Amino acid sequence: MKKHIILILLVLISTTIAQAQDWVNITVNAKISIKFPSTPEIKDTNGWKLFSTSSDKYGLQAMYLRMPKHVKSNAEKVDLDKFYDSYIQGLLDSRGNPNLLYNKSTSIDKQVGRKISYKRDYKGENGLGLVKVVKKIFFIDEVIYDFSIFELSNKVSDDISQKFFESIKLIK
Repeated sequence: MKKHIILILLVLISTTIAQAQDWVNITVNAKISIKFPSTPEIKDTNGWKLFSTSSDKYGLQAMYLRMPKHVKSNAEKVDLDKFYDSYIQGLLDSRGNPNLLYNKSTSIDKQVGRKISYKRDYKGENGLGLVKVVKKIFFIDEVIYDFSIFELSNKVSDDISQKFFESIKLIK
């Protein structure tokens, strides 16, 4: 019995210490910074700049895409509601139309964006089952920013989700 109590205390202490560690502040580009629990892997994929890290319980991702120069657009004239609706619909279509849990407004420093969540059953693909995804999406100065949490287990701490999303900052 003593061994069990000591083991439980060690697990609780190590979990608390791991969650209390300082996160790594990453400058995504000249406009945005965000914190990750560890130094993220950085990739360039199909024009997207992608920052990601993961554990056995979750994946965290920040990515952005600058509007191509040949696409003429004036950010002030963009209907953001239509833009977000189209972006989210394309995202869901590309994921096999998963179950959308919510789609609501959010903001960072008065920049309006969207927060969505959906569930997708990967049915064993890449060793995954049911995955819940929460995203914050922003269109700022002709750049699309997409921040995601992939919950690979029902045991993802709300502290991790909250800390990740609350760490998104505009650089002034």
